[in-house]
Amino acid sequence: MKVASYNGCKVYNLSSGKTAPQWMSQSKRRALQKDDEYRRRVELIQDFENNTASQCIAMTRDCEHIILTGTYPPVVKCFTTSDMAMKFQRGLTCEVVAMETLSDDFGKLVFLQSDRSLSFHAPYGTHYSLRVPRFGRDLVYNRENCDLYVGGNGNEIYRLNLESGQFREPFTIGFEGVNKMHINPVHGLLGLAGDGGVCEFWDPRSKNPVSHLTLDNPLGGNMNATEIKFDADGLTMAVGTSNGLVYLYDIRSRSPVYSKEHQYNLPIVNI
Repeated sequence: MKVASYNGCKVYNLSSGKTAPQWMSQSKRRALQKDDEYRRRVELIQDFENNTASQCIAMTRDCEHIILTGTYPPVVKCFTTSDMAMKFQRGLTCEVVAMETLSDDFGKLVFLQSDRSLSFHAPYGTHYSLRVPRFGRDLVYNRENCDLYVGGNGNEIYRLNLESGQFREPFTIGFEGVNKMHINPVHGLLGLAGDGGVCEFWDPRSKNPVSHLTLDNPLGGNMNATEIKFDADGLTMAVGTSNGLVYLYDIRSRSPVYSKEHQYNLPIVNI
């Protein structure tokens, strides 16, 4: 990659390196794998864009496909990383708020749409659609018990079991409005980030929350928890807020290990 520096900021030219032509045979491509300059090249996926805006992006668990949703018009696209090209494109009936990959590849997808609907997709297209009682803001899939959790307006987390095809009794939380959810990859603790700077933690096997956390607000004014994410070690957790604060926690303590103010007064949307 060609790198230039302007006023202390590095600018990377992604298209200046050498690329292999599409007509090159596989034997010649394998021979180039020993070329250091060829191995350090950067390849761009063609048509990796949407007409107006992109909303959600996720990679499948097998790291072979990238799922991208956009709007105006609502659309979902699937790209294959090995071919560096688009695999398929589908039109949707409504804008996507959040999405989850239910299988290791692109075969089973679910989209939470802005009209309160859950749209399930298979390789051949739309498989099934249903409505949730309230408008959703986020969804997450628990692979241990096949429950799909949907959070949004109100004080309930809706649980749809995809094995039985039925709604289970919802979780009743202690605050109004869930913005983000995440499941701990080690022990399965469900973390909820919501309005008022409140976070709750649930064991899916229990009917009551395990713990409750209210974030400090040194900047004053209204503050909402807009993002929550567990690390792969199972003990580290980060929480983002609507006024640009990020807190790093050890889940065994209520006091943050580290806090960071981003100083632009914009909400943290992803960690």
